[in-house]
Amino acid sequence: MIRPIRGRNARLRILCSRGRLAIRRSKCAMASTICIGSGIRAGIRFLRGGGVKGAVQVRNGSGGVHITPRYRQFPELTKSQVRQAHFISSFMWFWILWHFWHNPEAVLGHFPYPDVSKWTDEELGIPPDDEE
Repeated sequence: MIRPIRGRNARLRILCSRGRLAIRRSKCAMASTICIGSGIRAGIRFLRGGGVKGAVQVRNGSGGVHITPRYRQFPELTKSQVRQAHFISSFMWFWILWHFWHNPEAVLGHFPYPDVSKWTDEELGIPPDDEE
């Protein structure tokens, strides 16, 4: 839809709207220059075969599937993938063991452990020996 803007010093402006070119009036010369550029880009895209916006486009994923799927078999890993997996798992275990060694309270708790030899049979729920 073309809607003219009324006023002094009105200039023409080209817009690209859904693949169609429309001419509108604008007061700003810089805006018309920018919109002419977008119209030219739309025209070049149309001439190169890009078509109108909304058309179905094909994405080329650099040559197809990288690892072919195989039924009930492990995938073939490259040496780089194996090295990366070893590095990451080694770093993970280093992190866990380092923090367990230097901060055991995070796993074992922040309280002193009770002396279990001081507990009575009644506290442990063990019935007395003379009761059967």
